[in-house]
Amino acid sequence: MNDALKARWESLQPRERVIISVAGVLLLLVIVYQFLFSPIHHGLSRLHTTVTENQQLLTWMANTQQHIHTLSKSSTSAQRVEQSSLLSTVDESVHESPIAAHVTALQQGTNQAVVIKFNNVNFDALTTWLISLRKEYNIEAKQVVITQISHDGEVQASIDLVVHG
Repeated sequence: MNDALKARWESLQPRERVIISVAGVLLLLVIVYQFLFSPIHHGLSRLHTTVTENQQLLTWMANTQQHIHTLSKSSTSAQRVEQSSLLSTVDESVHESPIAAHVTALQQGTNQAVVIKFNNVNFDALTTWLISLRKEYNIEAKQVVITQISHDGEVQASIDLVVHG
């Protein structure tokens, strides 16, 4: 077979040999480009794009982390309520909540406590208000007396509130 190809090559005119040689070199260049250079080039372009996107993501994450850190500092530091303003703080907080209509009594108690009484108040709404009172003002329930008055979650409650710490 090798001899047949060699004989065929030598039977070609010099001009045909040049054309076939140039076509072979061009074919070799196309194959090298298609199967070696092009995949490497596209891979590098894809990696460059990925690096740029990851840098943008990192910048966003760093900014978000700072924002979260700022928010966590502000949310964990409850407003400090002075003992003298405990009654007014509780009064203001309860009147801004959905349970305001259920307050039957709010008075200064003994041992620097405020006593608040509710009638026909929703238990879930009451506990939500107590949690927000703790988080926002550092006020907590010292003594709680709750009596269920219906199966719909309505209760009667008497709560002694004090400044924590």
